[in-house]
Amino acid sequence: MKTIGLLVLSASILFSNANAQINKGSVLLGGGLNISTTKSTQGGSEQTQRFLTFAPSIGVAVRANTVVGLNVDFGSSRYVNASGNSRAHTYGGGVFVRRFLPLGKNVYLAGEAALGYAHTNRTTVLATPASPIAREVSDQLSLGFTPSVTYAVGKRFQLQASINQLFGAYYAKSTQRQDSNPANELSSKSFGLQANLSSAAPLSIGFRIVLGK
Repeated sequence: MKTIGLLVLSASILFSNANAQINKGSVLLGGGLNISTTKSTQGGSEQTQRFLTFAPSIGVAVRANTVVGLNVDFGSSRYVNASGNSRAHTYGGGVFVRRFLPLGKNVYLAGEAALGYAHTNRTTVLATPASPIAREVSDQLSLGFTPSVTYAVGKRFQLQASINQLFGAYYAKSTQRQDSNPANELSSKSFGLQANLSSAAPLSIGFRIVLGK
């Protein structure tokens, strides 16, 4: 199997004093852009996966080095192989609490706990002309924890590396139907726990621009 292509970008603007801590009352405006393309070959068949997500957010420091905020998520994905293709569109949002712990000069360790909701519409079209188009609608509620390390490069620029959803839990429900028989719906519900503890856990690289005195 051969896999290529991954780009993860995030940025935020911090309105605060440019000192060693994030002061109470500071406002954090941010956004994340994740773009991923993966190509693999298995059993002589090529598979391609593409993902695009955008997640703006706003937070307020309720006390020194503790930020509470809201985020909105938009995303789309496509999966293509010899059997057909699948497209999905997702939107949602949530609340988060982020705590910064100074480790030394210009270095922070941060942890973020987030509660989120996501709604997804997925359409699957098989390569066989006689095969029906399948449609799926799903809703998911999730709780996750994301750690990160931030390094301040001077007073106005910060770099951040984070592991997305290191630990988490989710509850989901979905409804599936085919265009050839829309009255025949299949519904399911699920609950699970997840952890990204392997060396292949998704790593996001981002930056912040600090504005203020």
